[in-house]
Amino acid sequence: KMSLITGAGATPGGPGRRGAQAADRGVDMSQYMEEFHKSVHTIPAELQRQLKLIRQLDEKVAELRDKISADCAVYSAAKNKDNKEMVLLREKIDKDQKECLDTADEKVNLMVNLYTQVEGKLRELDDKMAVFDEAMLQQEQIQAGEEEAEEADRKAALAGPGRAEKRKHKSQGLAPRDMGEWLGKGGKGGG
Repeated sequence: KMSLITGAGATPGGPGRRGAQAADRGVDMSQYMEEFHKSVHTIPAELQRQLKLIRQLDEKVAELRDKISADCAVYSAAKNKDNKEMVLLREKIDKDQKECLDTADEKVNLMVNLYTQVEGKLRELDDKMAVFDEAMLQQEQIQAGEEEAEEADRKAALAGPGRAEKRKHKSQGLAPRDMGEWLGKGGKGGG
């Protein structure tokens, strides 16, 4: 199948326009595959960068969660929750909780973007592969048709001109004895 992709399976000069079209289609597919490879080549690096950022955000959330737990323990143990120190601690806990939620939202947004990007590339690949498969199928059909025509021509050349003519007339529904009449040669049934 690789020869079909690159157009190498088409005979040079080809059997007319079809051979040239098949070869052109092969070149177009090759160019497409190169361009597509260039566009997806950066995905692993981008994916790695975004996953590293998500990991850093996870670490930040873990640190905040530990700080919140420690601060909540101090706040819970305090006897006088209305003194200035405890009010500031409570505000710090609220601020850290908000930051923790914002960081979690940022992680979700990063993952959604990453998923959308990968899904888009996969969808693009699926669409292009469908076009590629169709082009290959058409090229195979053209090549099979050309091979059948060449085989029929080869058989006709080997059979000689009389057999090829009889086969032609037989395919038109004429019996061999009627061919003489039809050709004006005065076969068995006519004069």
